[in-house]
Amino acid sequence: GVLLELARTLGFHHLDSPMFMYWPVLPEHDAMARGFFSALLEDEGNPHFVAYRKGEPVGLTSFLKQGFTPPHMNLEGNIYLFMGIVDPEAQDGGVGRALLDHGMAWARSEGYERCTLHVLSANYSGEPFWFANGFQPVEYSLERQLDERVAWARGG
Repeated sequence: GVLLELARTLGFHHLDSPMFMYWPVLPEHDAMARGFFSALLEDEGNPHFVAYRKGEPVGLTSFLKQGFTPPHMNLEGNIYLFMGIVDPEAQDGGVGRALLDHGMAWARSEGYERCTLHVLSANYSGEPFWFANGFQPVEYSLERQLDERVAWARGG
């Protein structure tokens, strides 16, 4: 429930301009998304921290032991921050920083040496947050759309 709903919030953020990144938020992808997030929740090695305000979930950080970490990095000492999202109405109130601080404290207590994440350079709200909180670029990725006929999630 909560994890999937906050993942949808992140997905809709990524669908917006200037990113236009696809994320499984359409109704026809519900079963796939639920299966994926159920598997994440069942693995105790993948912690998820949820922030609540007045009993409602407003933010999430989700970590993966073996994520999308570049092969040249030490996988044993690295935790991957898979998702970081704060509901738009709760942003700029310290929720993201509190979630990140809690996650980093957990990672240190588990013996991790570093945390890796991926952020889109077009993510104008996310990228400055991560830089301001000590994350530094370590790789540069390029992508090309292979089928120009693909219609994105906004009904095109």
